Amino acid sequence: MKIFIVLLALCCLVCGACTIVFAQQQTVGLIKNTADSYNGYTLFAPTDYTLTYLIDNCGRTVKTWTSKYKPGQAVYLLEDGSLLHTARPETNKTFGSTGGSGGRVERYDWDGNLLWGFDYSGATYHQHHDAIMLPNGNILFPSWDSKTQAEATAAGRKTSLYPVGGLWSDKIVEVKPIGKDSGVVVWEWRVWDHLVQDNDAAKANYGAVVEHPELLDVNFLNKEKASTDWIHFNGLSYNAELDQIIVSSRELSEVFIIDHSTTAAEATTHKGGKQGKGGDFLYRWGNPESYRRGTSADRKLFGQHNPQWIAKGLSGAGNLMVFNNGDERPDGMYSTIEEFQSPVTATGGYTLGTSTSATYLPSTSVWTYKAANPTSFFANRISSTQRLANGNTLICEGTKGNFFEITPTGTTVWQYKNPVGSAGPVEQGKSPMPSNSFRANRYAPSYAGLKGRTLTPGTPVELNPLSSNCTITTDVRTPAPAQNNETLLTVLPNPASDQIVVNFTVIKNERVKLALYNVLGQETLLLFDADLNVGNYTLPFSIAQAPYSVAFCRLQVGNVIQTVVLHCIR
Repeated sequence: MKIFIVLLALCCLVCGACTIVFAQQQTVGLIKNTADSYNGYTLFAPTDYTLTYLIDNCGRTVKTWTSKYKPGQAVYLLEDGSLLHTARPETNKTFGSTGGSGGRVERYDWDGNLLWGFDYSGATYHQHHDAIMLPNGNILFPSWDSKTQAEATAAGRKTSLYPVGGLWSDKIVEVKPIGKDSGVVVWEWRVWDHLVQDNDAAKANYGAVVEHPELLDVNFLNKEKASTDWIHFNGLSYNAELDQIIVSSRELSEVFIIDHSTTAAEATTHKGGKQGKGGDFLYRWGNPESYRRGTSADRKLFGQHNPQWIAKGLSGAGNLMVFNNGDERPDGMYSTIEEFQSPVTATGGYTLGTSTSATYLPSTSVWTYKAANPTSFFANRISSTQRLANGNTLICEGTKGNFFEITPTGTTVWQYKNPVGSAGPVEQGKSPMPSNSFRANRYAPSYAGLKGRTLTPGTPVELNPLSSNCTITTDVRTPAPAQNNETLLTVLPNPASDQIVVNFTVIKNERVKLALYNVLGQETLLLFDADLNVGNYTLPFSIAQAPYSVAFCRLQVGNVIQTVVLHCIR
């Protein structure tokens, strides 16, 4: 070995250049961290291990929590610094081994002490996939809701579509925590209360499916063969301003929005709540074939996960976003991130044309991330996405344990690979088995749950890590005070024929309005109108939204107005 090194050194002297690498192959941990990434702390829970990790942008461990159970599946850092952790005891013989199975929700304080552990699992019900905390402190989660063949037949389900393993519907349950290990159900919404079928006029729920997009066709299948887990809710989010819930169905490739303002009794009916529709769907998107207003060619979603409203103050605020897994996508197996604008009204309703051929809009997404080599980005299940405060998007390619952050134009500025498998962290150079992670969430240093906490970074999660010169930078997109001649607004590309990205700067906390106007000065499209903090912001949207070939993009920040002429190539 010594002789080899001497000869190599001599070769370097003679040739004038040489690269020597003695480190092991990098397979896990931090892959990339650039100054354009959003500084913060990323939370993830490997699907087959009992620890939850909080890491900094250099991939160093800042905090861990330990549960007796593997996750089932989502975890969240709450605003008081506690961890909300779904858990998978795997003791339920009916539901316990099913994908996404949970059965228990836990809450741990910052120091890892169990504050609350609640089991929701029985012969006919079982919490799965997700659980979120509502502003009132209650916990909201999806649950399977099994049905006998007699119940399915009475509801109008075709007997040929009752699987040998039984039939599971879905419901959403709200629980008020009591003490350290108990809770009471205070609200519940069941799919089974909002069905339609045209199979048997003598059975319940009979009607023309095409005339009732607010209901679910009990006989609709995306696949040729009926599965027991027929709907498979896999995630939900809550909008406090609208008091609405969005939930994702993997098997039906749709997202649904329902009214949470109903009473428990109203949620079982078709009347009541702020929108007057009871528990019926207010909105649905992704697969209009399911309500007989389209074909498979009109399908937009393919086994999607992580439905959400983009929060106020972020790029695309108010839009909806999902991780579109792409499972069974007809043009190939690849994943995308879809951001789209629902036709929501000022009062929280959703518009739909009166024709029985009308589908819920939009017809296209306002922003889509698709890898340059599409099939290189693909997770057929689990996975997540998150819009960050600098306009970037964090993505969890769940089945690969691959977390990466992209700019609005698709450039990767941060990447990390989960180093934890079922046996715990692996050595650098090796790969964990499995590497799955249901989600990854980034929290800003200013997040309420991190204030006053000790966030001293430790070592990387993986064993025998590579040496690293990684440094943490503050959010470089936060601007210095603007000069009088500083440009606050840019629109790229311009002219544009597809996607447009609007970049703008807010130099002090102000009301911000961004809109398109025609040559007559009439507002034709409102893009954004909300209070924003100091910072740089990015808003992508589709050229299809611009109604004219020439438009004026006007930004108003407080009393300051700037306009850019936008040329749309059609």
